[in-house]
Amino acid sequence: MNTQEYLSQVRAMTGFTNYKIGKELDISQANISNYSTGKKTISEAHSFQFSEILGINPSKIIADTKLENAINKNDAKKIEFWLHQVERLTDKKTEKAQLKKIKEMSIKKLKDEFEKNMSKLKHGLASVVVFSMVAFTPFDETHAQEINEPVTQGSAYFILC
Repeated sequence: MNTQEYLSQVRAMTGFTNYKIGKELDISQANISNYSTGKKTISEAHSFQFSEILGINPSKIIADTKLENAINKNDAKKIEFWLHQVERLTDKKTEKAQLKKIKEMSIKKLKDEFEKNMSKLKHGLASVVVFSMVAFTPFDETHAQEINEPVTQGSAYFILC
């Protein structure tokens, strides 16, 4: 895995934005931005922080990022060395279980957010509720452009974004 993938997993596991990850873990926004664009690899200190969140061995993250650096520099000797280290540290069974856990937590957070916000929509406390992947809005299919119609109980529809 590379830096961008680890950052993505931390976002999925915590439900945080890049900004909130930076604030919570005391990582500068410049570093978070560089991690998210692939301009920089995760530091050893941040590898330990990410590993705690993801429940994995920090050595795995460090070896992955050292391999990533070697690939970026096209250093065949270091690529070979770090590739061997990554293979030694990779446990496919644990990795699959970790990915399953991340998916389950993401679904649970979406479900909790859905239930809370649909209640607001249902009781007229909101006219549109937007999630990262789905938007819920009260409108009649024949008036799809009229999103500002008053909310009536049970009239929620969803739009995949």
